Amino acid sequence: MKKIFSIMLSLVFCLSVMPLTAVARAATSGDWEYSISNNAATVTKYNGTASNVTIPDTLDGYQVVAIGPSAFKDNNTIVEVVISDNVTSIATQAFEGCAELVSIALSSTLKSIETFAFRRCSKLSDIVLPKTLMTIYAGAFWGCSSLTSVEIPASLTTVGFTYSIGGIGSGSVGAFQDTNITEAQFEDGMTTVPPHIFYNCNTLKNVFLPDSITSIGIGAFRFCAEIEGISLPKALTTIETFAFSGCSKLSDIVLPKTLTAIHSGAFLNCSSLTNIEIPKSLTLVGYDYSIVGLGSGNAGVFQGTGIADAQFEEGMTTVPSHMFYNCSTLKNVFLPDSITSIGIGAFRYCTEIERISLPKALTTIETFAFSGCSKLSDIVLPKTLTAIHSGAFLNCSSLTNIEIPKSLTLVGYNYSIVGVGSGNAGVFQGTNITDAQFENGMTIVPSYVFFSCNTLRTIAIPQSVVAFGSNIFSGCENFLDSVYTRMNL
Repeated sequence: MKKIFSIMLSLVFCLSVMPLTAVARAATSGDWEYSISNNAATVTKYNGTASNVTIPDTLDGYQVVAIGPSAFKDNNTIVEVVISDNVTSIATQAFEGCAELVSIALSSTLKSIETFAFRRCSKLSDIVLPKTLMTIYAGAFWGCSSLTSVEIPASLTTVGFTYSIGGIGSGSVGAFQDTNITEAQFEDGMTTVPPHIFYNCNTLKNVFLPDSITSIGIGAFRFCAEIEGISLPKALTTIETFAFSGCSKLSDIVLPKTLTAIHSGAFLNCSSLTNIEIPKSLTLVGYDYSIVGLGSGNAGVFQGTGIADAQFEEGMTTVPSHMFYNCSTLKNVFLPDSITSIGIGAFRYCTEIERISLPKALTTIETFAFSGCSKLSDIVLPKTLTAIHSGAFLNCSSLTNIEIPKSLTLVGYNYSIVGVGSGNAGVFQGTNITDAQFENGMTIVPSYVFFSCNTLRTIAIPQSVVAFGSNIFSGCENFLDSVYTRMNL
């Protein structure tokens, strides 16, 4: 008996110290149904017939802090709604399908508007987002076809574009998709344009960004097909992945001199963009991505644009890796003499480049820098060049001859690069070089210089050469039966 009593006493003690979780309970007050949790009320349904509705501050003494899921869904009588200032969240589908709703005054303390909250409110034309708003979820204003302009508060940091809702399914949709917004203003003081903010807002034409903006988030203006020009902030440092992807009419953009990073696919398929100047501040360019809701893959920053001419700012020292990866329309490139190195894959698959004047001070050409430039036929390696890395001119099939400067000491043939993989690739592999010459005064022929250049047939070597590196002609099948000359040059 004592043992049983002891066990019961222990259970009572455990229960007394366990945290109590508030359980919501339903209640009704006049036209309002609501739930009570943590001594606060959430509106769950409105049963009235009024066209002008004010959501009260309190219900039966409980402060109203939220509008619950589907609370006004498909209500075709409400025209104007005023939400009390205690409300901090509007839940999923709260006002979805309110076909007669014209205006809504949001709470001055509102923090979040959830998925499909105002979906299909086709007459909603008047809405001011409060300066406390932090989050807008996917499709919040989807199909609000009477909305023509909006101001984004500086408080907003998160915008959704994917959803997964029981009974509805999952997918992707922009917060303002299928509205008729043509103008968007961002509040002064905002520092980051939130990711996906105007994803698939295909009527947006005019965007006003304050100079306080330093970064533009992932997919911020993706598929905004009507934007023709945008003035980027003077302090901008970062343009994220897919930020302007699919802005097919974008033809006028100036990259600010503060820009340090552009991520993969930032201007993907901006087919009206025909020229660009790269500021010397730019050091990081992405070409691969892995993003929740978007998957993973490769996309050049300017892939699918119509860029034919590219100018690099005087004073730049390095062409960033992947700079014009897969920019298949690029034809004319202007490099200042301040450039000393060309980064990994900088012009890879730029299939329209026929010739390029390399800077006089160039010392390094990195892996795959010109790989796949199939029309490149005219290139002079400068006399300052000391290193060419693996696959630098891989598959430049129009290249038929080359002179190697005496300054060259390092030639790569293998690589291991994040996002690219690892392997072997000769510098001139896949070209059609048949004739090569080493500059007079060269003393050591670098290892691997013509590794796997299987079209090479004749080569002129000056008397100054006193040593040969390893595997110079490894894989040069035609060269084995060709003329090997040593000349007084």
